[in-house]
Order: sequence, then C-alpha cells, then structure tokens
Amino acid sequence: MSSILLTSTGLSVEHIKTHFIKIVKDPAASSVSIICNACKDGKDNKYARLAQEQFLDLGFQHVNLFNVLTDNLVEIFNSQILYICGGNTFKLMSELYQSQSIPLIYEFALKKDNIILGVSAGSIVLGESLDTTFDENDVGLKNHEGLKLVPFSVIVHFDNTRVSKYQQLSQTKKVKTLTNSQAIFIDSSGEHFIDN
Repeated sequence: MSSILLTSTGLSVEHIKTHFIKIVKDPAASSVSIICNACKDGKDNKYARLAQEQFLDLGFQHVNLFNVLTDNLVEIFNSQILYICGGNTFKLMSELYQSQSIPLIYEFALKKDNIILGVSAGSIVLGESLDTTFDENDVGLKNHEGLKLVPFSVIVHFDNTRVSKYQQLSQTKKVKTLTNSQAIFIDSSGEHFIDN
C-alpha cells in the first residue's frame, strides 16, 4: 500500500514539508502528478501553481499539472507522487467519476513506494465520506461516499466554526479534524499525527 498524507494546506507549512521530505526516497528521481480538477481555474489556479513551485524547489524535476477529464490518464498515474489539489470537493469527486480515474487511483494506491498527498478537498475525497465538506454541491453529486483509502472521514481547515459539524458527524461516523497546520500520515506502520 502507498503512503498517504492528508493536509488542509499541502506543503505550505514547514513541519509538514519537512515530514514529507523524509518519506521521499529520491526527489530528483520521482515524478509528481498534480490533479487540479477541484480548483477554480484548473491548471491556472494559483494554489496549483504554488504546489508545482514547491515541488520544484524541493528538487523534484518532473512536476506536472493535470486535468483528469482532458489529459492522458496513463501519464497522470505513471508517477510516484499523486498530489490532489483542494477546491470544491463535489466537483473533484464528480470529475474523478466522469473520467473513470477512480480505479486508477486504487491501482496507484496499491504500489508500495507511491505517495498520495491530499490537500483540503483532496484529503476529504480520500476518506470515507464527503459529508465533512463545507462546499456547495453545485454539480448535484448524489453519492457522498469518499474513496475510502483511509478508514475515517476528514474535516479540513478545522477551527471553532466547524466544531458543531464535527460533533454532529462524529455521532455516526469516524471523523478526524485537521487545522491548517496539521496533517495525518498513514503508511504500513500505521497512522501518525503531525502537528507543530
């Protein structure tokens, strides 16, 4: 099974970036696919571009932005690191369904040395349920199940304004919270909480 890193803000927090670098064996030899479908403006989104710059600054040489609806799926999933950008959770999941990317994500997740890094909406879809999002369901997605690559649901950008939703959902679901400076790392040795 691949390693999974769930975040609210990706590699923008120094201690999360430091942890990520420790798990990457050789940045120069690893390619990164950044899925931008949740983002407003797609590949032109400033946060998608920031993520690309962050990887390049860390020594990665092959870092590409992708749209699963229009780009070559084989090329997307032929990387060692899959970075799933934030944005609208329902739009992201809908387009993963439409593009038939979901079986490829499961296949990617089975490879031992691969890493999946979720950011905000990208973290939510990796969990059990999309019900933890605060996004509008503008696409009318009826199925609110996540990819279930982790055995819980995630509330990202957690603060005092999100406590009541956590309390409500945690009565019937296993829910974890992530502030903007926290992450959860899951690998073969278990689940590790990353905080300051």
